[in-house]
Amino acid sequence: FTFNKNYNETKLTTTITVNKKALTIKANDATSVYGENIKTNIGYTQTGLVKGEKITGVTVSTDAKKGDSVGTYTTFVNVKNGSMSNYDIATTNGTYTITKATDSNDYSSLFTNKTVDYDGTEQTITMTSVPEGYTASYTNNTRTSAGSQTATVVLTNSNYNDITLTATLTVNKKAITVSADNKTSNYGDEIVELTATPNA
Repeated sequence: FTFNKNYNETKLTTTITVNKKALTIKANDATSVYGENIKTNIGYTQTGLVKGEKITGVTVSTDAKKGDSVGTYTTFVNVKNGSMSNYDIATTNGTYTITKATDSNDYSSLFTNKTVDYDGTEQTITMTSVPEGYTASYTNNTRTSAGSQTATVVLTNSNYNDITLTATLTVNKKAITVSADNKTSNYGDEIVELTATPNA
């Protein structure tokens, strides 16, 4: 640029504006099993960060707490005030899922084999007690006639995987004695009808 000595100097000004860059930060999804500690190092994914720069002042938290029931909760992006001042930050929540646990207790002693003699009534096997928090659903658990079958009960709980127990339901044949009735007839007469009496 060359000044012209024939003219007075004229100063020109201009404004340089650097707009904030759009940056999207999404909280990662996470999963844990019912009863376990809630994860704290959930992390995040970003879109829009200038190459060579690092994200600072950003953490991820969740509203899920240890002991919460099975279900879905939320993960949140937390941006510290004043951090990442060159960016216009948009945050997106993620999902925290608590899944069912496996109950390590052995409940087989509550649903055991049953054997009865036939008496014409319907027979079933009933749990001696249903564990707290569980619901019992029976299948193939009724029998009237002699024979045996495998009965099943499924224990369901909103926070634990289903538990399936089996037992054998047996109806024995009933012993019965049949005695011929005493009969008498005279010589030369027709033989009277013979009968018998069952004795339980």
